[in-house]
Amino acid sequence: MSADIAKADPSSMPLVAIVTPVYNGGRYLRQTMESVQAQTYPNVVHVLLNNASSDDSAEIIESFKGARVPVVCFANESVLPLAANWNKAFSHVPAAAKYAKLLCADDLVRPDCIEAFVTLAESDPDIEVVMCQDIFADLVRRARMPEGTFVHDGRKIVQSMLRGKTSWLAYHHFFVRMHEDLRDNFIDNYWSPDPHVVIRSALRGKFAYIPEPLVYNRAHEESVTGKELKKKGIQRELVHMHVLHHFGHQAFDNDRDYRHSLNKWLGQMCRLTVRWRLTGQRERADEMLTALRAQGYRFSPIDYVLNLAWWPVNSVTWRLIETPVGPHIDEPTFLGMGHPIHR
Repeated sequence: MSADIAKADPSSMPLVAIVTPVYNGGRYLRQTMESVQAQTYPNVVHVLLNNASSDDSAEIIESFKGARVPVVCFANESVLPLAANWNKAFSHVPAAAKYAKLLCADDLVRPDCIEAFVTLAESDPDIEVVMCQDIFADLVRRARMPEGTFVHDGRKIVQSMLRGKTSWLAYHHFFVRMHEDLRDNFIDNYWSPDPHVVIRSALRGKFAYIPEPLVYNRAHEESVTGKELKKKGIQRELVHMHVLHHFGHQAFDNDRDYRHSLNKWLGQMCRLTVRWRLTGQRERADEMLTALRAQGYRFSPIDYVLNLAWWPVNSVTWRLIETPVGPHIDEPTFLGMGHPIHR
């Protein structure tokens, strides 16, 4: 904990709501909640929404009542879809909270995470969203951000995101400044709503990024992404298309830049359908083509020829901007970390 934080009156510091939607999260939930209890920042409330879990999630949450970091729990009578559940969870953020952070029930935050986020956010009132390096599959993942500063023009960062140049961002670890217009309709109704939250906030002002691994993602087959990968679905591949449609005209300076980015992602979808067919995933390819047709996109024979011709160049380009990784940090090591952020 920094000296300034240690001396300050907690009630005079901005309130941060850590929001955790829970659906049968008992396997990891206790450690997740313990990582919240270990936060060095003194003015935090942990808001949890139990989405009609059938495991021991309710009992685990109850065991934290009266803990150092206040725990506020709500429960659904029946299971809600992910986006609806997240939306309801954020509707319970206290009106006094200046900032809110999503923390999934199977992830962890480093003890100094919230302190670092608040310190940076409070340095500039135009900062709307703060993110950081994260650990996935026990490797540190770094986004490609402009060097020399932690604070960036939000619109320029969004343009980089939509062009696929940021390489990696753990969108589901967003930390955002709260506004009244967000409280009743926080989450867009998409399979992966977290990129929409990050981009929407970034377009309101500035985007901040801390080049340290302050969060830890548990990679497992029962997560939403894990289930999608296991069933070989298409939703994960369509996320960029959704955010382009939603924010592209707001983010780019002209229609030409928007169309260039859109065509890039359509080309990627075209190559994916060919790859899936060649590897025996015909149904997956057909599902993708059906989803694209529903949005008005059809690939002609010329589209296939041109996009396949660009396949080698595209592969080299993606390798050049692929996610920088390392070092290796496993869960026990992460839980033992917590040194203060050095700037």
